[in-house]
Amino acid sequence: MSRIAFGLGITNKLDVKNSTWDSDFVTHATQKLLEEFEALPDRDRSELVAELARRVALAPHDLRQDEDLIAAADQLFTELDRREQPE
Repeated sequence: MSRIAFGLGITNKLDVKNSTWDSDFVTHATQKLLEEFEALPDRDRSELVAELARRVALAPHDLRQDEDLIAAADQLFTELDRREQPE
């Protein structure tokens, strides 16, 4: 399982308690991009996030089926429940 640091700095993290992203679906290329993103100065990270958000908003998207959304939500909540369990 891959463990990639995921966040924009100590106060800007998506989840300060759990600052890593665990996934079996991350390719080596994605890991490398995330590591390079982590190494950027805060200003550059902010610029990159803004540009990626702009591109995603303008890109064509296939509408997901309800089953796909439910499966993704189940996976997310299962992971969050796992992280909330005492170690």
